[in-house]
This record gives sequence, C-alpha cells and structure tokens, in this order.
Amino acid sequence: MGLLVSDIGTIVWGTTAALSKGYVRVIFFIMGLCYGIYTFFNAAKVYIEAYHTVPKGICRDLVRYLAWLYFCSWAMFPVLFLLGPEGFGHINQYNSAIAHAILDLASKNAWSMMGHILRVKIHEHILLYGDIRKKQKINVAGQEMEVETMMHEEEEDTEKVPTAKYANRDSFLVMRDRLKEKGFETRASLDGDVGAPGGDAEAKGAGGGKAGMEMGKMGGMGSGMGMAHIDSGRVILAVPDISMVDFFREQFARLPVPYELVPALGAENALQLVQQSQSLGGCDFVLMHPEFLRDRSPAGLLPRLKMMGQRTAAFGWAAMGPMRDLIEGSGVDGWLEGPSFGSGINQQALVALINRMQQAKKMAMMGGMGMGMGMAPSMNAGMGGAMMGMGMGVAMPTMQPAATAMPPMSPAGGMASPMMAHQPSMMHQPSMMHQPSMMHQPSMMSQPSAMMSQPSAMMSQPSAMSAGGAMQPMAVAMPSPATGGRVGTNPLYGSAPSPLSSQPGVSPGMATPPAAAATAAPAAGGGTEAEMLQQLMSEINRLKNELGE
Repeated sequence: MGLLVSDIGTIVWGTTAALSKGYVRVIFFIMGLCYGIYTFFNAAKVYIEAYHTVPKGICRDLVRYLAWLYFCSWAMFPVLFLLGPEGFGHINQYNSAIAHAILDLASKNAWSMMGHILRVKIHEHILLYGDIRKKQKINVAGQEMEVETMMHEEEEDTEKVPTAKYANRDSFLVMRDRLKEKGFETRASLDGDVGAPGGDAEAKGAGGGKAGMEMGKMGGMGSGMGMAHIDSGRVILAVPDISMVDFFREQFARLPVPYELVPALGAENALQLVQQSQSLGGCDFVLMHPEFLRDRSPAGLLPRLKMMGQRTAAFGWAAMGPMRDLIEGSGVDGWLEGPSFGSGINQQALVALINRMQQAKKMAMMGGMGMGMGMAPSMNAGMGGAMMGMGMGVAMPTMQPAATAMPPMSPAGGMASPMMAHQPSMMHQPSMMHQPSMMHQPSMMSQPSAMMSQPSAMMSQPSAMSAGGAMQPMAVAMPSPATGGRVGTNPLYGSAPSPLSSQPGVSPGMATPPAAAATAAPAAGGGTEAEMLQQLMSEINRLKNELGE
C-alpha cells in the first residue's frame, strides 16, 4: 500500500510541477522528488523480498534484471524533466519526446515482458517440482521479514502447498504439455485432463475427475457415458441449519426414481439418524456440508461416520472454489459440485454420485451376506441362531464391526432392533419363543439357509413375528425384493409422520403400511424430534405463505 501511495504522489506532484511556472514549479518538483525517493525505497524492499521468495536459478536472475531495469529507467524521468523544456531547456522538445518514448518502452513494455517470463518460469518450477515452500527470515533495511522460499526438494521444515488451483487453468496445462514435449517429467497430480479445453459441459459434469463431480477414492463415470441407473433409496443430508433443506429436496425430487431425503440438523442429529437407519435397511450415503469437514479430530462427524462404516460425500466442491482443498483432502468417498450462486446442481453428476454410492453399498451387502451365511450353520438350531445368521447377512449393509452392525438380542431370545432401546413397552410383551406357531416350524429352526432365501415369507408370519410386537421393527428392516428395496416413508423416526411426507417425487409404494403404523409404538426420542422438525417446517411454510413467497 505504501508503494502505491508514494508512486501516485510522485506522478501527481511531477505533473503539477510541469504545469507550474517560476518558483512554484521548483517546490512541486522537490515534493515529487521526495515521493520518488520513498517510492524507490519501498520498491527496493519488494525486490529483495521477491528475490528470496522465487526459486534459485534463472528466477532469481530475472528478479535482479527487473530491479536494474526498474531503477535505471524510472530514475531517468526526473533527469529528463530537468534537462528538457520543462526544466533548464538543455534539450529541445523533439529530443525530449524521443527520450521519453525510449524510457517508456524500457520501463513499461520491456519490464512487463520480463515479468511475464518470470511468471512462466515459476509455473514451470511448480510443474516440475511442485509448490514446496520453506519459511525463512531476512533483514531488509533493519526490518526483519519472514518470506516463503520456493524449494526444489522437500525437507523437514518445508511445507507443500496444494496445486489444485492450477488444475483447471488452460495456460497451465499448455505449459505442462510443452514441457512433456521437451522431455521433462511433470507432476503426476497434474497429468489428468481436468479442465481440458473443449468438450461438452454436461459430459464433463457427469464424469469423475471433471468439473461436475470428482469421486476421489471411488472413481467416476466416463465423460462419454449417459445417465447412470439408480434405484430408490435414502440419503441423510447433514447441514448446520435448515435453510438448505428445501433446495436439496427439490434437487432430489427431480431424480428419475423416487428418492428419500432425510435432513439432519447438526453432527449429533446426523449420527443418531445413521445409527437408527442401520437397523432399517441403512442409507445409501450421508451428504454433508463442507463445514463439517473442518473438524479432523476423532470427535468430528466424518471420523465417527467412518468408524461406523458409513459412506460419505460432501457438496460445495468447485474447481476454483475455496472449499476444493478442504473437500479433496478430507477423505470423503465422493463429492458433488455446487450449489453455487446462480446455478443449482448438475443432475447427471448427482445421479452418478448416487449410482457409485449404491454400488458400494451393494458390494458391502454382498460381502456381509456371505459372512452371515457362513456363520449361520455353526450356530444353534434355535430361533436365536437362525436370526443371528440372517442378521449378519441382511442387517449388515455397511460391513461395520459386529458390535455396531448386529442388532442386540432381546430378552425374549429373538433378534431385536436398536429402535427397541427407545420402546420400553415392547420389552414387556410375552416371549415369542412361547408361541405355539413357532414351536411347530422345525424347518425354520434347523435350516437357516432356507430362511435366507425366503426372508419375505418369514416376515409375513404374523404369529411368529408380531405376536408380541417385538419383531415388528425387523419386518420393516427387511424390504421385499418385489418392492425394489423400498422402505417406509422416513422410518428413521419410527411411526411418527415424516416432515418430508410432502416431498415431491416420493412414490406411493414407499408409504408405511397402516397395520404396521398402528401396531408399532413410536420411539421415545425419534418421535419427539420428528414432531419438532415437522412443526418447525410447518411454521416456515406458513410464514412463506404470509409473505407471499
């Protein structure tokens, strides 16, 4: 700032001196000269700092040449002022104009060209060695300054700056290609075609590694592929406040299949909903706000979700956005571009993200089913052993440890859902092991593999599964193949009405059966949260209607 102010002062007082006459001209000239000396002092500090910042070699030589050219060319302007018609008149007007033209070419055009060459050399250094910096302290005019010197190799006290901001710059990629043509080996992180010129924008939005969506560890779809196929499912949206819920509800309602969006306000609410969803068929993934990624401690939302084996994704990614480095370095399974000002979310990118998450869920479920079928025959031939085998095969969609994936055993000897922890009234029902209908089904007791092949048939036995009401949550957690894996409308809140029941695009087939809703007791904590959230959203809708929005 001081350099800019002193430079403006030099120009203003120099111009005023040229327009003045007599002793007034001398006064203004001296004032302009003082500003010019202070400008040179500030410029010298900038050049010294730049010399110690750029890499060693040709970059430092260019900084030295820039300094010599700057001081030699700009110092001649006051000399020409004194020698020309404005001063003592030793040279005529034509010679003064020619001399000023030469100085303009040197101080402006030549200096700018050398500065451009310096910038190119710095970018080539980043392409070859990366942006590695080392903090050093230098003494400039008696003042100690801390600078970050660009290094060629990593050392103990060096810091590696992310180069993501260069990945989508066409000029940067052109320099990369030219270096490769010359036989130089560039950084592997910049070898992709991210941001390559040309191509269809929509195709880029759907491709992994393109501007639309980057899938990180899970990879992405090819840019030439069409819309991916997805099934009906559920996503938990973790946001710090409710302001973005309506926007994402509209985005998910535009999907080609009914897809349930469950909002979670805050990290604790998100964790609670994920835990409840594990006993109800699970969710495809948790889509979270990038602010939740800042907490890298074990108590943060992302580390705790990873410990639970839950798939995660973040929105807010942008090629030149401030959240790119935070999202890419967080370790999430995928990320989604947008939303940004003036634009929504690319539907192809959203479909591709859901497709990848559902594929990962199916792979984890297949692995869990194989584990469950292998463990079931080794257990007792009773109801507890058979249900344990099925619990490992179906209720473990995310391959987490058994302590968190398997629902706890109920006092009745059967397999209970974690939702039963909030339903004390269910614990006092008669043991289903005492039901006569259960005692007359030896095939179900001794053949767990048969139970695995026909889960829907077993779930339809009212005498076995709902005589005491203890197995009712398990009936909801076992979606039949005929419905395509659909579950009840927002079953994370028990039988309480979902605040997203008016969500456009939800299929009628995803509604909770009346009989199950009538017999299932609402969860103590989930019902209260659902009612509070429903009341809050109703109040917001009422205020919108009153304001005419």
